[in-house]
Amino acid sequence: MTAYARAPDAIFSEVEGEFVALNINKGQCYGMDGIASRVWSLLDAPRSIEEICATLQSIYAVDSATCRADVQSLLNSLSEEGLVRIQ
Repeated sequence: MTAYARAPDAIFSEVEGEFVALNINKGQCYGMDGIASRVWSLLDAPRSIEEICATLQSIYAVDSATCRADVQSLLNSLSEEGLVRIQ
């Protein structure tokens, strides 16, 4: 099972209910909207896409295929930016 978690060196803060993350190596700051912030909060421990989507689908009205595609896209972006590690 592939699991995703926050990179140990990612710096982040919650601002008005949404997360902002910083990649020190790149000097880039990333703002996350409500759903991306929810995913980020779930990455406090290694989780699979299935686990993340199960949580999101219990909160939001989204079908499985759409949830999986959107979460995969977000995780790929966060991984490319060095904010998420694949385990």
